[in-house]
Amino acid sequence: MMACPNMATENELFKVPETIDNSTTDGNSLQLNKARMAPLSRFELISK
Repeated sequence: MMACPNMATENELFKVPETIDNSTTDGNSLQLNKARMAPLSRFELISK
């Protein structure tokens, strides 16, 4: 089993799926949101 050097970051990331209630995407990015608050997480597509 591997872990991030900073376990606090990893622990916060694992909490996100439990708190999201909607998501948005534009084909190149995915935002995970809770209500109308700022995005909890944002992921962007990286092309090679």
